[in-house]
Amino acid sequence: MKKLLIIFMLLSISIFANRDRHNTDEVKLGTAVGLAHADYKKIDQSNQVIWGFYVDIPIINTLNITPSAMVYKLDYDSKNLSATDISLNFKFKIPLQIITLYFETISGLTQAQFSDDSGVAPHVGFGGGVDFNLVSNISFFGEANYRVIIRDEGNIKNYVVLAGLLWSF
Repeated sequence: MKKLLIIFMLLSISIFANRDRHNTDEVKLGTAVGLAHADYKKIDQSNQVIWGFYVDIPIINTLNITPSAMVYKLDYDSKNLSATDISLNFKFKIPLQIITLYFETISGLTQAQFSDDSGVAPHVGFGGGVDFNLVSNISFFGEANYRVIIRDEGNIKNYVVLAGLLWSF
């Protein structure tokens, strides 16, 4: 019940936001926090906190290029490793009346000091989410994505759920 009340309050606030053509032509700075779950034979199956930053740079009003940096922990082979994902994403947006839906492709590099290689590996994936204005220049977003860290020793599947704020400039 509390969750429904919070969602209702956030949506109520967003009704008063100045959408200004859904703010699709503005650069936005985002901060995010969430949970990451890695699936690999040498990784303990546990959820880890993930956080980071990204920038939405509009190419056209329904396509953004989104560089991002995310930091999280991997419980790899009984070691608690810090991992950093640097990605260049392409975000396809569907602006609706109150919210904006989006789908994205993810590609980049993951750095973590695995014992059996150099520590840098490519990753690819996809995701989707929703954002809506709270006030004229601040939006809230929620996102889920799936990425695969490609390694010779076996790929690591990473499931991520994020939420955060976007500031428009």
